[in-house]
Amino acid sequence: LTLVYVDEPLAEAPDDLPANVTPDNLAYLMYTSGSTGIPKGVAITHRNVVGHTKTANFVSLSPDEILLQLAPVSFDVSTFEIWGALLNGGRLVVYSPTLPSLSELGEYITRTQVTTLTLTTGLFHQFVDTHISNIGAVRQLVTGGDRLSPTHLKRALEQIDNVTIVNGYGPTEATVFACCYPVERDRPMTSVPIGRPVSNTRLYVVNAMQPAGVGERGELFIGGHGLGRGYHRRPDLTADRFSPDAYGPEPGGRLYRTGDAARYLNDGMIQFLGRIDDQVKISGFRIEPREIGTVLSTHPTLSAALVVVREDMPGQKFLVAYVVGNTEAGPNTDELRAYLKERLPEYMVPSVYVPLEALPLTPNGKIDRNALPAPQVSLTRAGKQYIAPRNDLQQQLVDIWEELFKLHPIGITDNFFELGGHSLQMIMLVARVEERLGKRVAMAELFEDPTIEHLAELIGHGKEALFQSLLVPLQIEGSSPPFFGPHASGGSVWCYKELVQSLGNDRPFYGIQPREPENGLMYHSEIEAMASDYVQAIRGFQPHGPYWLTGWSMGGVIAFEMARQLQQQGQQIGMLALIDAVAPEAEESEYNWGILLSLFAFDLGLNQESVKKPLATSLPQMAQLRQLWSEARRGGVVPSEMTLVEFRQLFDTFKINANTMRRYLPGEFQGRIVLFRPEVDVEEINFGNDPKYLAWLTQKGKRKDKYRGWDDLVSGGVELRKVPGNHFTMLRDPNVQVLSEQLKSLVARNES
Repeated sequence: LTLVYVDEPLAEAPDDLPANVTPDNLAYLMYTSGSTGIPKGVAITHRNVVGHTKTANFVSLSPDEILLQLAPVSFDVSTFEIWGALLNGGRLVVYSPTLPSLSELGEYITRTQVTTLTLTTGLFHQFVDTHISNIGAVRQLVTGGDRLSPTHLKRALEQIDNVTIVNGYGPTEATVFACCYPVERDRPMTSVPIGRPVSNTRLYVVNAMQPAGVGERGELFIGGHGLGRGYHRRPDLTADRFSPDAYGPEPGGRLYRTGDAARYLNDGMIQFLGRIDDQVKISGFRIEPREIGTVLSTHPTLSAALVVVREDMPGQKFLVAYVVGNTEAGPNTDELRAYLKERLPEYMVPSVYVPLEALPLTPNGKIDRNALPAPQVSLTRAGKQYIAPRNDLQQQLVDIWEELFKLHPIGITDNFFELGGHSLQMIMLVARVEERLGKRVAMAELFEDPTIEHLAELIGHGKEALFQSLLVPLQIEGSSPPFFGPHASGGSVWCYKELVQSLGNDRPFYGIQPREPENGLMYHSEIEAMASDYVQAIRGFQPHGPYWLTGWSMGGVIAFEMARQLQQQGQQIGMLALIDAVAPEAEESEYNWGILLSLFAFDLGLNQESVKKPLATSLPQMAQLRQLWSEARRGGVVPSEMTLVEFRQLFDTFKINANTMRRYLPGEFQGRIVLFRPEVDVEEINFGNDPKYLAWLTQKGKRKDKYRGWDDLVSGGVELRKVPGNHFTMLRDPNVQVLSEQLKSLVARNES
């Protein structure tokens, strides 16, 4: 051990003391929470720290800067605060270990003339709400650690001048910040991007292990010189989160898998979308609570909003919105619900709203979700009075609804969709009504007034076969000619909900539901007969053309035949737009069981792995279907409470429709059609390793035909349009925005 007395220079001391430290030596271990509850130590080297603070391109670090160390040393932002000052010749001001009040912090910043300030997002929001003008000599304000509120950012920009605000993003594993956005004051925004990579850093948005397109959601991967070694004495975890860089220019590079969802914007900025594991499923719908919170936080009466999923009782998941008002009266729950319903699908609107004086924060300034109070679950009826059932039939229906929603009490005027209902739950509702009451009702008519009172009236009046009402009004406003969209193979028009919302309020849109079945079977087993029924329905509503038709998947096939029949009746087609539909080839035989089960799983949104287990067994077919039912519930693509009987009915509907489409022999359409295809072939991703399935696809020529077989069936050719996403996500945000914009431009062109 060599002792060095710093107060007494050695008689024969060299100019430089010897040191064996290299850039790749460990600088520090910083522990972060792990998903298992065991903290993991992130190993950061001297190269990481020096590279981050000496080449920072998102702020100016020079001897003229005064930085405040406010973050605790156990929080990686302190690395930037400390070494951003000391390695660049600046001055470091160290705050005491105690957490300051906002007024104390403002006074301290002013007194010490801090010029570069770093605040966590939560602390920045609170600072804006109270003391943003008390900012002293600060000219660079960096914030990060959570999603930045556009409302707070706008308020900050209005109240302070000559200050550059930087929105930063980065995990501990990448040494503080991996990308940053120096805010542009004149940029309109509904959300704040996290910007572009900092110096010596590469970022990739990856979907299905391929770089995602612009606007496409994916997982964010980080590469470059900022990546730490990995996790201390955790080689398994290091191997899981750090992988070889398959996209970088240098051999031997690594990538860190963040677990964060993001997408590239058109201008090259990156938008943070929340954690991948924040994506939750409620009754089969995939939901991002943070996206709901972002929309809710734009309400003018709120200063902050947070949406979470709670499951206080097993199987009873529901969305809860915690809101902080900016007025003395506080936020009005009915107004907030109505505000969200104008901007989001019904299933994304929280059922419970909890007002708070402020969102709870951890000592590091992040939102403390564990401190959020448990809500008192009760139904809010938007000012409506609870009306109890008046007769035995209404009581039986109330029992079914309360069992389905796991809520009590439900009144006879409560709206099915306002309770959080969706298409699959409506299918379950209709099935249970038929099973227990022996009455058959049509979803198309129930859509018009989805209440127990109306449902009881339908049943009481004996309207079991309500096929007269095949049109489902998804959007009735507007002066433009309406679009008509036939159902997909599942028999529902729910797939068009987000497309309808994206098209706006000036384009009416009517879904077309099938006739209700007779004796438990589908009413029609031929595409031609279906189309004839649907043509009669739309001509009863709109006697003469031009007709604007669209359809997704099987709906596109039906729309094609409808267009042909309308032409034969002397009617004009304004536009025929098919959304990822495949032209059938008039096969006489039905699908074999294995292909049919694979197609059904694909239609639900499952992958090949989910089908392998059922098909790998020698069990009877219904036993294999039972296993697929378990996989579907486990994967969250159907509600967890869906019974096997209800799943079998869903499968039977799909089976009949799939074989109906398989037998269809299309004739020629006189004119030009538009075919929208997704950029990602989810069919090939999901079943690309299944030899039998690939052999079947190749035999049918469907893998290489970019026009999906339609070019041989139209006289005017096929106009091909590509849309981000896959077969399913092309109809969901954000990809559906691209689809709707293209559709609107095509309509404008055809109308002119």
